[in-house]
Amino acid sequence: MADYQAALKMTLSAIELCRQLDDKHFMRLNYLQLSNVYSALKDYEKAFNAQKVYINLDTEIYTGESLTALTQLLADIDTEKRTEQLFDLKDAQEEREKELASHIRAKLRYLYMMLAIMLVAVVIFLLYRQKNSEVRKRVIAQAELKTLNHNLEDRIAAEIEKFKVQQRVVTQKSKLEGLRTLAAGIAHEINQPLSAMAMSLENIQDRIENDTATLDYCSRKCESIYQDIDRIRKIIEHVRLFSRDQSNTDVSKIDINSIIQNALVLHDPWVKKKNILIKLYLHSLPLHTIGNPYKLEQVMLNLLSNASDAMEARSINESDSGYVKEIVICSCPDMRNALITFHDNGIGMPEEQLQKVFDPFFTTKEPDKGTGLGLSICLGIIEEMDGWMRVESKENEYTMIKISLPLLEGGEHD
Repeated sequence: MADYQAALKMTLSAIELCRQLDDKHFMRLNYLQLSNVYSALKDYEKAFNAQKVYINLDTEIYTGESLTALTQLLADIDTEKRTEQLFDLKDAQEEREKELASHIRAKLRYLYMMLAIMLVAVVIFLLYRQKNSEVRKRVIAQAELKTLNHNLEDRIAAEIEKFKVQQRVVTQKSKLEGLRTLAAGIAHEINQPLSAMAMSLENIQDRIENDTATLDYCSRKCESIYQDIDRIRKIIEHVRLFSRDQSNTDVSKIDINSIIQNALVLHDPWVKKKNILIKLYLHSLPLHTIGNPYKLEQVMLNLLSNASDAMEARSINESDSGYVKEIVICSCPDMRNALITFHDNGIGMPEEQLQKVFDPFFTTKEPDKGTGLGLSICLGIIEEMDGWMRVESKENEYTMIKISLPLLEGGEHD
C-alpha cells in the first residue's frame, strides 16, 4: 500500500516472532520483504544486508536471480555514495568560490581605502601650503559638524525605534478593543454548541435509565457532540491566533479572499446580533499578495466594526422602520493589483470629516466607543504592504472604503 514505514515496522516485528518460533521458512520470506522495503526507502546498504541474510538462510536459492538482486543493490549503494561525494565536492567548490570572492572584495576595499587616503592627503597638503590657518579652522569645523551629525543620527534612530514601539502598542490596543466588541457575540456563539452538547448528554442519560439506548443512537449523539466540540475549538483557536502579539511575525503569501472570510467568521456573532445583511462578492480565484495575515485580518475586522457602528447610529436616527442594515464586500483583480471594497449604508460623513478620517485620534464616535486609532492604523498596515486606502462617503447615505494591494507575480491565482 506504499506505506513503507508501517511495512518496515511490521516486517521487523514478524522477523522477531519467526526468531522466537524458530521458523526459518517464514524468516527467509520476511528478510526478502525487509530487503524490498529498505530498497523502496532508498536505504540500499540495509537492503543489501537483508538480501544477504535472506540468501544465507537457504543456500539453495543462491541463483542467478539472487546474484542479479545483490548486484543491483551493490550498484545502488555505489551510486548513492558517489552522489554524496559529488555533492560534497560541489559544496567544497562553492565554499572555495565564496572565500575567493571575499578575498577579492577585501583587497578592493583596501585599495579603495588607500586611494581615498592618498587623495585626502594630497588635498590636505595642497590646502596646507595655500592657507595653513584656514585649513585648521576647516578641520575643526568639520570635526564639530561630524559630531553633531552623529548625535543627530543617534537621536533620529532612537526616535524612530520609539515610534515603532508605540505603533506596535497602539496596534495591539486597537486590536484588543475590537476583540472586546466581539466578545459578547463570540460567547453567544460558543454557548450554542455547549447547550446542544448538554442536551445530547441528557438524552443519552435518559435512554440509559430507560434501557432504550441503542449503539446506533449513542454513536449519532457522540458524533454530534464531537462536531460541537470541534466548532468551539475552531472559534477559540482563531481568536487566540488573532489576539496574540504579531510584532515579530514574518510576512508570507496570503489569500485576500480567505482573510476576508476569516474576519467574517469572527464578526459573524455581532452581525447576527445586530441583524446586519452581508452581501459578499469575492473573485472566483484566489487573490494572492504578500503581507502579515493577522494584521490584514485586523484591518478587515476594523472596517466591519466601523460599518456596524455607522449603521447602528443611522438606525437610531432613522424614522423609516423599513431600514435594512447592509454591508457589501467585493474583491477583484485590477491590473497588477487586488481591489477590495467595503460599502455600508450607514450614517456616512460630511466633507469636512472625510478629510480627517486617517488622522490619528480623529473619531466621530462617542468618547467611550472609540479612540480614533482604527483607520490610522489600517492605513499604516496597508501602506506597509505597498498598497493604498481611500474613503468615499455621503452623509446619511453611505460610506465606501477602497483598498488596493499588489498581486503576486503571475496573476491572481499564482
